[in-house]
Amino acid sequence: MDDIIKLMNFIFEYWDKIIIFFGIIGFFISEIYKLHLKKLETKFSYYHTKLTTSIEEYVNAYVNYKRTMKNLPLHFLQKVDNYKELDNLTSVYLNELQRCDCTISLYLDDNLYNKYSIITKESENLYNILYSLINNKELTFLEKNNKYDEALREYNHKLNGIIHDAFKATRKKLQ
Repeated sequence: MDDIIKLMNFIFEYWDKIIIFFGIIGFFISEIYKLHLKKLETKFSYYHTKLTTSIEEYVNAYVNYKRTMKNLPLHFLQKVDNYKELDNLTSVYLNELQRCDCTISLYLDDNLYNKYSIITKESENLYNILYSLINNKELTFLEKNNKYDEALREYNHKLNGIIHDAFKATRKKLQ
């Protein structure tokens, strides 16, 4: 009982200093918390910006690749010696798509990244089909052209739903 009275006397005698002391401690705690929140906000903002940029680059690379493969000059299918010209035309966009695929793998969760990965793999398959058709000496130009058109249609058909799903999931993630 005597200790409680001493404590009460101490509090009544030094109440102004106690309030200032707790106020200073509270101020420092609040500043540390604000600093921590600012750090989290900066980290989130940086991540969000990088994610948005990497997806934008991926989409641009995909569109460029798809346009190149669709508008491919038919003379590539006639001669086997057009490799350098074909490489300059198509592999540049495929390599860019693969680079962008690696970049978005850093920022997306596995479930969403798998959708983009399928797009990249199907693009690689189309590129491989084109090369195999060029190397196939048994097929005529018309047969090569028909097989490539069929492969291109199948590529577009496979990817339409996947692209829609990937973009829809990406929009949800970005909101």
